[in-house]
Amino acid sequence: MTTALRITKKAFSSAVVGMTILWSIGASAVISPLIAAGAAVPLADLASGSLIMADGAKSGATVYLYSGAKRYPFPNQRVYASWYGNDFSAVKRVSTADLGSMAWGDNMLYRPGSRLIKVPDDPKVYAVLPAGKVAWVKD
Repeated sequence: MTTALRITKKAFSSAVVGMTILWSIGASAVISPLIAAGAAVPLADLASGSLIMADGAKSGATVYLYSGAKRYPFPNQRVYASWYGNDFSAVKRVSTADLGSMAWGDNMLYRPGSRLIKVPDDPKVYAVLPAGKVAWVKD
């Protein structure tokens, strides 16, 4: 077994352990202190690429990527973490009216190259590629 494969397996195992811990204690207990409540940012002040969420939303609420006047939701904390780790300091609050006026974009996908996928009915391991495609990792 190559050194790179061993390192990849150890990293994957560590990620599984970490996610199991988060699941067992509740991810919101970890995330809630990280999302600071602040004043709502006007829609005109948002730059493309901003991270946003509804003003007054509770912890565990959906975070969106704002781009091209659309909001692209992160479907869960794992997808968000593949892009930004557990850093929620850049998330801006917007009014629910402004958020509701934005068009929906597609769900955000795992960051390419950040995740290996294994499904129960297939013995193969896959890597996430751009546009949500996957490729079999042969070695």
